[in-house]
Amino acid sequence: MDWDNHECIGRTFVASFSKSMVLECYSDYINNFNTAMDIVRKTCVRKPQFLAFLRDRQSSSSSRLNLYGLMLKPVQRFPQFIMIVQDLLKRTPDNHNDKLPLQLALTELETLAERLNRHKAEDEDSAHLRALIENSNLKLSTHTKDGRVRKLLKQGEMRECEHNVDGLLERVKDSLIVLTNDMLICCSITNRRQYHRGGGGTSKDMFKVRWREGLDVVEVTDGPPQAENEVKRETLHSDFILLQKIAKLVENLQSPHEGLSLPVVDKCIADLEIKIRQAEQMASQPDDSCITVQFPGKLEKVTRTLIFPYSSQKDEWLDVISKAKLANEPSNLDSWFSANSSDSDSLWKPPLFLRCLSAHTSYNEFQVQCAYAFMPVPHVTLLWLSCSASTVLAVVSVYYITDDRVEKVHVMQVESSVQCMEHWNPNNSIHSVWLGMESGCLLEYSSEGTYRKLNEVTMPTMSTVMIMKAYRNNLYVGLLDGTLAMYTRPKGTNDLNYVSSIVVGTGPLSCLSPIDGMLWGCSGNDVVTIDMENFKPESTRCLVTDGEQLVVNLVTRVGSGLWVTFCEECNLNLYHLDSLERLQEINLSRVIRDFTQDVEPHVSSADKSMITSLVSGNWQLLAGTSNGLLLVMPLPKLPGSVPK
Repeated sequence: MDWDNHECIGRTFVASFSKSMVLECYSDYINNFNTAMDIVRKTCVRKPQFLAFLRDRQSSSSSRLNLYGLMLKPVQRFPQFIMIVQDLLKRTPDNHNDKLPLQLALTELETLAERLNRHKAEDEDSAHLRALIENSNLKLSTHTKDGRVRKLLKQGEMRECEHNVDGLLERVKDSLIVLTNDMLICCSITNRRQYHRGGGGTSKDMFKVRWREGLDVVEVTDGPPQAENEVKRETLHSDFILLQKIAKLVENLQSPHEGLSLPVVDKCIADLEIKIRQAEQMASQPDDSCITVQFPGKLEKVTRTLIFPYSSQKDEWLDVISKAKLANEPSNLDSWFSANSSDSDSLWKPPLFLRCLSAHTSYNEFQVQCAYAFMPVPHVTLLWLSCSASTVLAVVSVYYITDDRVEKVHVMQVESSVQCMEHWNPNNSIHSVWLGMESGCLLEYSSEGTYRKLNEVTMPTMSTVMIMKAYRNNLYVGLLDGTLAMYTRPKGTNDLNYVSSIVVGTGPLSCLSPIDGMLWGCSGNDVVTIDMENFKPESTRCLVTDGEQLVVNLVTRVGSGLWVTFCEECNLNLYHLDSLERLQEINLSRVIRDFTQDVEPHVSSADKSMITSLVSGNWQLLAGTSNGLLLVMPLPKLPGSVPK
């Protein structure tokens, strides 16, 4: 009826796949699929009549599918449903009444498929770990020493190089490396069995544990082991030739000399030969496809080199091991409080805490006011951080951040508090960072080298700069009085030209974001869209807030939705991007109260919490609160879905 009368099918998908029983039924079916097919294969071997029955039914069916193909159909359903809904969305106009239901249906299907995949991966990892224990002398309990469930993170075959105390290569063996959430295990393959068709791999081999170490003591580095004070092979060979000449000269001495004898020189030559062989072995090892593992031995550190078939596999292992070690740090153990203890949510992995820095050490009363981070080159992040204690002085620090270090490279003072920052590189001319000041001006600083001041621009109304957004060759500046100014930089110059200003609301803009060729902003309780080509307001729409007069505080766009917070509130609100219909409201006060009482039961939670920061990225929504908590929620990954 929905399709005949309204051309609407999205609600049918939502109603069918939003029920918890769907996840339970499909999860059991998918997880037991391989076991069921193994039983069918064994039964066909033992009972020819059963095999004849299956062949007869296949030949008489219209699809000609065998039992495996028929049982595979439900497993293939979800990817097919997702592709159907995506195809429908491409052909559905934006103003059609089925647009939003289809987007919600895509969200439901993706969420369900993601949970099914997580359940299946979890069950497969548990089965692989059980098979490893059954087919080896490895003895592992189901829980780690600190009470966590032991989980298999990764396993794979590679070659292991064993070095002696001199660092020389002694032997190379094919090994199985197993990584759990608390240890790294190496097993030798003692008996390679013949695989049967359709069977698994690991469970058919026999293994013997060579070593196992906790992740807290294992050190993993990229590339082969490097000796301390290693010199080039050419230098070692040159020294070897000189020592041989010295040995001949010492041999021809007519009288003895204290400390100078042939055995002493021979000992130096023997030691040098060991270093030369070690350098030759290191040079022969592929640097781009091996890692070095070190862990404490009985007397000294034990070194093992693991050689992978491909460098991409090495990179994957390095990443997984480093994250597993990070997850075992005290700051990440039991650091996340889950508001929902369901099985599906327990499989979701929260972010890992890496490090914290003191924003300022010389100014005790200073507080962080704003910050901006960008990547000038791959794997390097520049973080600009502004701290202030009043409106007349601010300290701006620049941090240079890579994977393994954080360094403060520059500090400067400015004579007004900084309200916002933006990195802008128009026409690929000059990399610079712009500071929006409380005093009503813009300051431009070089983001490379000396970080010197390049420009100072006064706003047309002398109002405080509240927000900035750089888009292509234009810089949009939102002011406290509700004015939005547009600036541009002519090609080949360092000047900033004022283009025009428009009034977008009675209050300051709380967000600016280019979406589908339009500039979106929020002023008060209104969402304003601006035509960037003509720089004119296109529309002004009010957000639904149950009749309350609220002011928008923070906004982030995810897919086809807008996550919005209001001033002095602790609620997360999800609005549809096209219709601005409110789809979801999440009150975080109870979650914060439960967490606070669980961690610090003696501390009163009477103070009202507020959301002070909101950002989305890596398919996660992160919200910071006024009492120092970070809340994280997973988001859909498919474009076009609604991020419920």
